[in-house]
Amino acid sequence: AAQKRLEATNQYHNDHKATVDDLITRYNYLQKQLAEEVSDIEAHDHHVSALEKSVLHWINSLQFDHY
Repeated sequence: AAQKRLEATNQYHNDHKATVDDLITRYNYLQKQLAEEVSDIEAHDHHVSALEKSVLHWINSLQFDHY
């Protein structure tokens, strides 16, 4: 459905499809960013729970530069 809406507004192109390499690169980037954030938080004597890590990971994965 989303693809159809993008096609209708001429915002969808075949080259927008992510490759496996693109996904792996993005995953590695997000994991590195998460590890740095957790390390920074824990350096201030605050334990980061699994839930907090999950939320940080989710927030980091959002992309706001498309609109």
